Amino acid sequence: MRRVLGSRAATTILAYLFFLLITLSISIVLLKSYFDYNATIKAQSDIESEKIRENLKITSMYLDETDTYVRKVTVKNSGSVEAKIRSVYKTDENGTVFVHDPSFYIPPGREANITLPDVVVFDPQAKITLATERGTKTQGDVGMLIIKPEEPKQYDPSKLFIGPLMLEFDSFCRQIYKGNQPQNGWIQAWNITSEACAFNITVKNIDVKNITLNKYSSLILEPLEKSSPQSWYLKSSPQKILVNQTVTVVFIWDAPSGNKVQTPNLPSGTRCMVFLTFFGEWEKNGVVEPYAQTIPFEANMIVS
Repeated sequence: MRRVLGSRAATTILAYLFFLLITLSISIVLLKSYFDYNATIKAQSDIESEKIRENLKITSMYLDETDTYVRKVTVKNSGSVEAKIRSVYKTDENGTVFVHDPSFYIPPGREANITLPDVVVFDPQAKITLATERGTKTQGDVGMLIIKPEEPKQYDPSKLFIGPLMLEFDSFCRQIYKGNQPQNGWIQAWNITSEACAFNITVKNIDVKNITLNKYSSLILEPLEKSSPQSWYLKSSPQKILVNQTVTVVFIWDAPSGNKVQTPNLPSGTRCMVFLTFFGEWEKNGVVEPYAQTIPFEANMIVS
């Protein structure tokens, strides 16, 4: 009888110890999860706190020796914490692509150059975006940062210009196309249709240097509603504009060096702002320099 009681007591004790072991194990797991959760929350809070103190800005870009690729991007850290650049992206009309992970540290208050691999082909209408390890982003326009436009030399309140080319804003026409064949003469372009078309504008070179426009020069329709902008590129390039010369500039193609007439792909009634972006070079006394200029134009409407 005593043996039976002793065996039962031992079994009870073992069961109690096993239950206690399970309880302790669960408690340890719960405590570990609690501390891990708190550590994760604290780490995330620290990251967010430091992210607020990050402040980056792309200040310059540089081409390689052949003027084919964007070789360097200069970025300034105006924040109060060290920033680690983890990714570089390029955005153009084809979308956004990842370029490079420089894993580059920039101390607060310092400026540094980030060298890019030879994959970012120069496109003045593209954008370069840098992202830090904490998720802060800064973006720069390739054309505006490589080809820095100069200030205007004079001002005529009856015209509209920001730079050496002065736009005659009362001269804005379009011509309808079917395929690559024009269907009529030039008509006013303040209201346009959804048919393929070309645009022309009139500009005067008011600077003291001759200007040559390249294939990246374009006319851009920027919808006021939530639609993507569309670009019409220079019909003939290069196009030279001498000092004091007034010329008509035609924009027609859907891409630089394109052969397809662009078609407005916007809903009826869409209101658009018109921007002109000029890229190329200017020359005086044998000295050639890069040239860029942006002119905000008038608004028009897609009527049908």
